[in-house]
Amino acid sequence: MYEPAKAAKKSIDLIRMAVAKAKTLEPLYPEKIKINQKCLVIGGWFAGLTASIELASFGINTYLIEKERELGGNFRRHYFSFKGGAPQANLSMLLEQVKSNDKIKIFTEAVIEEVRGSIGNFSTTVNWKR
Repeated sequence: MYEPAKAAKKSIDLIRMAVAKAKTLEPLYPEKIKINQKCLVIGGWFAGLTASIELASFGINTYLIEKERELGGNFRRHYFSFKGGAPQANLSMLLEQVKSNDKIKIFTEAVIEEVRGSIGNFSTTVNWKR
């Protein structure tokens, strides 16, 4: 159906309604909240190790959770790369950096049981076999 006069009238009505509603709105003001300056990294594979090192380099206390007994995941099974690199040497270097960093706390054989909270203030319950 092609009725330009009715379409124009409807458009004008919609704009008038939006302006009327906008007149009653109040501005939003940013709210300051306290942020927990700690970070939880889930998974001790290559990405998790790298993320933990980077976060710790910014001075953030980092908790690294891994469900397996050892860190590294499937990366432990790679001995060659397409570009001729040394995956095991890279893994050893990452593991040494993670284990020697005071800002990183490692939990292996750990399972996350509950996560609650909101952005900037999460709380996590972890079942950890020591």
